[in-house]
Amino acid sequence: MRNEDIEYIKEIENQQKLINRGLVKFRKKGGEKVKSFIDFYRQSQKKVHF
Repeated sequence: MRNEDIEYIKEIENQQKLINRGLVKFRKKGGEKVKSFIDFYRQSQKKVHF
């Protein structure tokens, strides 16, 4: 793997960490409505097995 690729992956990982921190703050400050929405979204993203 090239150095450019490794740096790109590291940058994406750093951005994801920032997003995750922001979501934690959003969820804490948003109360039950935000928690319910995030739970709903997570359930909607699960794969359905028939």
